[in-house]
Amino acid sequence: MSNPTIVSVQPGPNATDIVLGSSIVVTFDQPIDTDSFNNGTFALTAPDPTSIITPDQLADEDPVAIQGRGFILGTFGFSTKMYQPWQPFVAYHVNDQVVDSNGNVQTVTEAGTSAPYQPTWLLLEGESTIDNNLPSWQASQTLPFGQFILDSNGNLQKVTTSIGGTTGSQTPQWNRLINGTTFDGSITWTNYGPLNPVVWMNGGPANSGQTVATFTPSTPLRPGVLYTVLVVGADSVLANQFVQNVAGEQLLHSNQWTFITGTLGLVTPPVQNPLTQVKTTLRMEDVQVIPRPPVGVDDPSVASIQVVELVFKAPIDINSFDPSDILVGVEPIMNDPDVMIPRGASASYIVQGNKLIVTVRGV
Repeated sequence: MSNPTIVSVQPGPNATDIVLGSSIVVTFDQPIDTDSFNNGTFALTAPDPTSIITPDQLADEDPVAIQGRGFILGTFGFSTKMYQPWQPFVAYHVNDQVVDSNGNVQTVTEAGTSAPYQPTWLLLEGESTIDNNLPSWQASQTLPFGQFILDSNGNLQKVTTSIGGTTGSQTPQWNRLINGTTFDGSITWTNYGPLNPVVWMNGGPANSGQTVATFTPSTPLRPGVLYTVLVVGADSVLANQFVQNVAGEQLLHSNQWTFITGTLGLVTPPVQNPLTQVKTTLRMEDVQVIPRPPVGVDDPSVASIQVVELVFKAPIDINSFDPSDILVGVEPIMNDPDVMIPRGASASYIVQGNKLIVTVRGV
């Protein structure tokens, strides 16, 4: 094996407006020893609120403090990058990758749908290949079932005659409707719609088994801040450990880059505060009940109570309870377990600000 190298990083060097919840992704050209990619060989730093005064500045009348940098902790994750071969009729998106028939990695630079037949890939790294490998119509040509061509209108046409056939002597009047059919000699063509070719860029040999290292900060990144990323290689004179591959061969050159996070740019703050709200508990002694007869007193007036007010310290959220949860009881007032509630007793309620007014009927 050869010494490992870094083939891509996200966010990229000098990238701006990076999403605050982003992770740092580093892709190596080969499998690496994941134990060697750690807090000793990887660092994410940002300006720290602390300020530093150097010894030389202590004697200055008005020293200018230097803002320090703080290390950001997080968790590491690893995966193995495997390239899938090119496939026909697949909707590919920008940055999707495949391995071509020559063993090179091809990356989508313009999204589209792959053609029915694999393109003739350009061989040099950095060259672009247009995915539009389709023959054009020709007269008196014998074609099998399932053969595709590109008609003069830019649409895919497929031979849907079960046993194939032979084209006519003149170009047919192509049916422009998707799924529309065109009769041509002994062939029936079916319109599969327009060709939307993918554009691929050759990235050189595809090394399946590449290690993708991901660093997820333990706290979200701050908006509008310049962050610096460092992956330590053997050229560092201060470090005593370096990133290496599974064979023990070290990353020769350190890689350092910066990016800037974006800002929310809101005129008004979000409706919901992203910070966890402090939860409080409602205590029963904070609820005032009116009227509340003395417990254990045999007061005949109790039997005439029809309305009870429960007064809370703050307005009541009407969605926080179900009316069926309101239970009408006599025992708590009379302190007599043998007292029964009449069968016809019922209760209704009204919420007025911080008051819950319960009306009892049938007692």
